[in-house]
Amino acid sequence: MDLTFSIKSKDGKMLATNLSLEKLKQLIHQGKINDHDLISKDGSGQWFPASKYKPKRSKGEAGRQENKPALSPVKTETVESASQEEPDLNASIADTEHSTDEDELEGSEDLELEEQKQDAILDESIADTEHSIDEDELEGLEDSEGQKQYEIITSFGMFWRKEAVEWLATPKLLGMKKIGDTPVDLHKQIGIYLLYDGREVIYVGRVTERPLGKRLYEHTNDRLSTRWDRFSWFGLLPVSAEGEIGSLPESYAATDLIPALEAILIEALEPRQNRKRGDDLAAVEYIQKTDPAIKKKLLKTVLDTMMEKL
Repeated sequence: MDLTFSIKSKDGKMLATNLSLEKLKQLIHQGKINDHDLISKDGSGQWFPASKYKPKRSKGEAGRQENKPALSPVKTETVESASQEEPDLNASIADTEHSTDEDELEGSEDLELEEQKQDAILDESIADTEHSIDEDELEGLEDSEGQKQYEIITSFGMFWRKEAVEWLATPKLLGMKKIGDTPVDLHKQIGIYLLYDGREVIYVGRVTERPLGKRLYEHTNDRLSTRWDRFSWFGLLPVSAEGEIGSLPESYAATDLIPALEAILIEALEPRQNRKRGDDLAAVEYIQKTDPAIKKKLLKTVLDTMMEKL
């Protein structure tokens, strides 16, 4: 049976399925696959960053490719003076056409050899990926663990401000993937959260049956109410591109939990001796967006104060 491949984006959206190896090579050569897209050999159940499948050229090869000379121009002869012996016109044309054909043939052969070289590098890259899986080599394990983190921890937010939320029984926890995006309400997430007093972690909790927003609201009215001013959270529920919260998977493999737990601890505690920090967490980070109701209340307070002074 021929090998087929599937491609999906980092946020889990399926981009293509049942691709032949030749079609995959074509998409990679054309630059239509981003480094952060994920590629899977159908039936393997394992996904890897597209960057692992892309050919890796040495600096010398890259330079030769970029500085590759264009096809040689047509060679023509000029008449320097009327007194020179006139060359045979037919012979001159024949020589020019012959030279052009040879140059174009050489150029096309160079392009064909370059494509064959890239195909060979890609085949070797795919073979190396499968080989690293079979023998559990370190590089393969690191890439696999990154994907396992993403499959378990889908989203997270770091050091969100308590004062940027209007604390109701069902508060809005608004976040954006980047500044200017439409905010997503993440109050239904479940997972793990931390409460901070400044930069110090004072409480670690979990949310399973009750959603994140409701559990944090309860902390605004319990013994911790005046002791925290920021919070971080790590969510397990998938979030669609439209901001819809999905369902929790029925189960996770025990071995998949290890890299996920390590990533949470490194991101939350920021230990100085860990060389890699936030990059180890492959989930989508959300930037906090202040609840518009907060701004309305602040504006109303300012107007009321001004009216009292009049």
